[in-house]
Amino acid sequence: MKRLTLILAALALTLSLSQCKKTETPTTDEGIFITLKAGYGNGAKTDFAPATGAFVWTEDAMEYIYVGGSQHDACLGALSGTGTGTNQMTFSGTLTTTPNEGETLHFFYLGKGRNGSAVSTMDFSTQDGSIENVTNYHIAIGDGNYSSSTVNYATTLNMAMAIAYFDVNGFKNASETAETVYLHGDEVYSTATIDYQNGTIAGSTKGNINLGTATAGKYVVLIPSVSTETTLKFDSDSKTGAMTFLRGIQAGKYYANSDAALSVAANNPMDEGALPGLYSVSATKKVRFSKGNLQYIGSASTPYWQFADKQWETLGNNGQGSTNQKVDRDLFGWGTSGWNNENTYYNPWDTDNRTGSSYGYGPLGDHDLTDAYANADWGVYNSISNGGNQANQWRTLTQPEWAYVFNTRTTSSGIRYAKANVNNVNGVILLPDDWSASYYSLSNTNQNGASFGSNEISSTQWSTLEQHGAVFLPAAGYRNGTSVGSVGSLGFYWSASYSRSNCAYCVEIRDSSLTLSDGNIGRCNGHSVRLVRSAQ
Repeated sequence: MKRLTLILAALALTLSLSQCKKTETPTTDEGIFITLKAGYGNGAKTDFAPATGAFVWTEDAMEYIYVGGSQHDACLGALSGTGTGTNQMTFSGTLTTTPNEGETLHFFYLGKGRNGSAVSTMDFSTQDGSIENVTNYHIAIGDGNYSSSTVNYATTLNMAMAIAYFDVNGFKNASETAETVYLHGDEVYSTATIDYQNGTIAGSTKGNINLGTATAGKYVVLIPSVSTETTLKFDSDSKTGAMTFLRGIQAGKYYANSDAALSVAANNPMDEGALPGLYSVSATKKVRFSKGNLQYIGSASTPYWQFADKQWETLGNNGQGSTNQKVDRDLFGWGTSGWNNENTYYNPWDTDNRTGSSYGYGPLGDHDLTDAYANADWGVYNSISNGGNQANQWRTLTQPEWAYVFNTRTTSSGIRYAKANVNNVNGVILLPDDWSASYYSLSNTNQNGASFGSNEISSTQWSTLEQHGAVFLPAAGYRNGTSVGSVGSLGFYWSASYSRSNCAYCVEIRDSSLTLSDGNIGRCNGHSVRLVRSAQ
C-alpha cells in the first residue's frame, strides 16, 4: 500500500494543512499510513483559554483524528498523536480502507477521552459545566481530496460546535442551597450524529444537558441550531430561566459577556404569569390572578395553553365558534381542560349545545372542579406556557371565592372593584387588598349597577394600576354552540362550582349589572376562564 504524509496546521479556531508534492510512496500491508502535523486552537482533549477563546493541545495527552470519505459511509481509519502543550502536534495512523482517487476526505476531531475507535453518535447530556469538561465534547471538521500521487495535504479544520459560558448562580432553593441545573429547548440536543461520508455533525435527539450544581460559571458545548432564533431554557427543582439567541447557535462561536459569564435570570415558576396583587378569597386564603385570560392555541403545530399577553386581550369571533380543533380559543365549556372525566365533553374545542348537552360537560354527576375532579380544572391539569409551564400550578376560583373577592374582603382603601373601559375594552377592574386610592382615582366603585363608562382608562394609565396589582376582566363575550356574540358588551367567567347536573356558577358582567351567583348557566356555553395561583 502507499505511504502518505499529511501535514495539518491551525491557529485559534481553525486547523490548516498545506499540500506538497510527493517525495516518497512506501507501502505497508495494513493500509495507507498517514502522518499529520496539526496546529489547533480549539481542540477537545485540549486546554481551553476563555480569555482568547483559543485551545492548545494538552501536553503528553493522546489525541485522535478520525478520517471519513465522501464515497464511503464509515470511518476510513484513525490517527493518533501526543499533545505538545502548544497549538502544534503530530498525528499518525493507518487508513484501513483505501479512498478512491479524487475522493473528498473528511477529518474529524471528536474531543478527548477517545480510544481510537470510531463512533457514530456523541452524547452531550452528561456535561457538568466545568471548563475541563468542555474538552470532552469539542468537534472540528476539515476536508481534503485524496490523490494516490500526493503525500502531503492541505485543509482547514473548522470548529463544528459552539461553546457558551453561563452564570446560573441564582438557581437555588428557598434555603439558598444550590440545585442541579438542566439546559433544554426546542433546539438543544443531547446527542449528535457523526456523518463520516458527508463531513458533518447534526443534532439527533432533543433532551436535557446536565450542567451540574448551580454556580456563577458554567461552560457548555452546544450543537448549532437550524433556526435563526433559538431559546435556551434552564430548569432546577425550584427555578426556571431562559435566554434567547436572535441569530441562533452558530458553529465556531464562544458565547460570553467578554470574559465574564452570561447571566441567566432565575425565576420562581410559581411567580411566572402572576400579577403582583394579593387578593383574599376567604378569611385565611390569598391568591394572585394570572396576567390575562386563558387561551388554548390550537393553531400551533403542537397546541398549547397560555395566558393572554395583555389583560384586555380577547380572541372574539376569530373562528372559535367552529368545531375545528386547530383554532385558537378563549371561550370554553365548563370543565373542558382536556382531562377525560368520563363524561361526553371534556376537550377545549367541544361546542355541542343541543338540548341536554349541558349534562355532558364537567365531571359526570354533581361535582365541583376540585378534589378528585380537580383535573377538570384547566389550570390544574394543564401546563401554561407563560405561567410556569408546569401542571398543577393554577386553578379556577369557586363561586364562594368569587363572591368573597367582590363583596366580602376588607381592603386598605375599601375599594374592591369598579366598572371601566380600559384601552377601549369594556370590563371590570379588581383592586388588590392593599390598594390605595392615591394610586389612581376611580369612580363609582363597588357598584354592580355602574356602567362601563364610569372609568375611561388608557393603556398608559392602566400600566400604573397594573403595577400596583390591579386585575382587569374584559367583557370577552360568550359562545353559544358555534356562535360567538356580545364581544365587548358581556362577560362571563366560570367558577369551579357546579349548581346542578347541567349548570355551573359563573360571574356575569354587563354594562348595568354584575351577577356573582348565577347558577342557571348551562355548562355547554363557552365562557372566559381567569385562573389564580395560591399565595398562602
